[in-house]
Amino acid sequence: MKTFSKKLIAVVIAVTLLIGVTSPASASFQVPSDTGGYVAMMVGITTLGDGLLYEPRLVPFEAGENWAQVTARFLGTQNFTHTGNIGGSSFYMSSIRMPRDITLNVPQALADHPDSWA
Repeated sequence: MKTFSKKLIAVVIAVTLLIGVTSPASASFQVPSDTGGYVAMMVGITTLGDGLLYEPRLVPFEAGENWAQVTARFLGTQNFTHTGNIGGSSFYMSSIRMPRDITLNVPQALADHPDSWA
């Protein structure tokens, strides 16, 4: 059971990084499946010293959907702003609604180099 938990955590982290890095720029990227399935998604702000904004959850997807469509299903369209079409290639997510107040506790390594935040 511990091995499964570690693997699930690794998948959730990898998907979170993938979504955080690629969703705005590559919304036209097709979900890699011929049949659909589920993907684990979450939104965290651990870099700022806080935890998760949106808890990990398995989100269903259909063959042919793009990451923007799956992300919209996960967050709910009322919880983010965007330009372009969710189903098209010009999609750009510009903000995510904060579902709660956050507490900034920036790690010292980042606080020591604020010029590198850009």
